[in-house]
Amino acid sequence: QIADVGVWARGDQLNRIRAEVRDLAIKKQWTRAEHKAELAARYAALKELYKTVSIKTMLNNATTAAAWPIDTRRQTKTIGYSHHEVLNRKDQPTRDRYLDAAERNGWTVARLRLAIQDPDLYFEPAPAPLFAAPALQWSPAT
Repeated sequence: QIADVGVWARGDQLNRIRAEVRDLAIKKQWTRAEHKAELAARYAALKELYKTVSIKTMLNNATTAAAWPIDTRRQTKTIGYSHHEVLNRKDQPTRDRYLDAAERNGWTVARLRLAIQDPDLYFEPAPAPLFAAPALQWSPAT
């Protein structure tokens, strides 16, 4: 049953709908009003499938699904969709660092948010290099 799919699938589905409507709008040279009307009709159909989920929630699911390519998503006993959602705006190396720490330490989403707000409390500083590279000095040719 389509209504039973998870949040990732719901977000991916909404992103596919957006892309289909965008492509149709370009192909058929729709006006902005026609494009918005078609999107509204598709959202209404989707809302009918997910009766207990608001459009706002579906749009948030789509944002998170778009931010996380399928091969970067993690679903474990300790890491779930909500952990990803709070990391949407971070770059991939930062996401991996936080998800690794959350998984290793069993962080809740609230704890992950705290770590994002004040990483110095949760992460050790990077070790200083053993040898500093010599500074290159430039001087104009005389």
